[in-house]
Amino acid sequence: MITNKQIIILHGWRLYSSKYGLLVKFLEAKNNKVYVPDLPGFGKSSKAERPYRLDDYVDFLSLYIKQHKIKNPIIIGHSFGGRVALKYCAKYPKYASYLILTGVPGFIPVNRYKIYFFYIISKIGGVVFRIPMLCKIQSIARKLLYRMAGASDYMHTDGYMRDTFKSVIREDLLLPMKNLRIPTILVWGGSDSIVPLSVAAQMNKTISGSKMVVVKNASHRLPYESPNDFLDKLSGYIK
Repeated sequence: MITNKQIIILHGWRLYSSKYGLLVKFLEAKNNKVYVPDLPGFGKSSKAERPYRLDDYVDFLSLYIKQHKIKNPIIIGHSFGGRVALKYCAKYPKYASYLILTGVPGFIPVNRYKIYFFYIISKIGGVVFRIPMLCKIQSIARKLLYRMAGASDYMHTDGYMRDTFKSVIREDLLLPMKNLRIPTILVWGGSDSIVPLSVAAQMNKTISGSKMVVVKNASHRLPYESPNDFLDKLSGYIK
């Protein structure tokens, strides 16, 4: 179990800090100081006034760490939050002691040809569903299309955050992964259907010296639905 550390948890897309309350409770019980900021555009943070890039979130994290005078934290990044953590740690390796990634789409999640295909289909669908008899099923068809494209998060996002989402998932993190120089641990749910184990395995090969552990039968929601199992897998890796 992790004890007597400063820890930052970065939440996933469409999530917020309080979602990780049970994980925070377990960590604080072992005398850890835990920080869980609401990233810009989420939770209780201010509403987005423009589209953000991944670098904007990295800058936010850098400023947050300075403002709270956090020294050499362990950074836990879940899903989207892991993309932020990964790029931050590659850019500022001296300001974190460990990087823990879980359910993080380290590689561009949707093949570009698949994106083009569904873009064309959506344009055709926009014309077809203007027919009065088909208007009623437009919403259902759109949801099905986004789910097939692996972009359900995009469907549930609007305004500036929709442009933010597109910018974030399009960014290639191969170079930051190759440049990571701090101890990195990948903790994955064995039944993660959002970011499957194959992605974790590929990231493990790319990040030099990284360790990968799997929690059987756990889903993409591992860190907040099964925090005890999540932390148990870290035992022995954090010194």
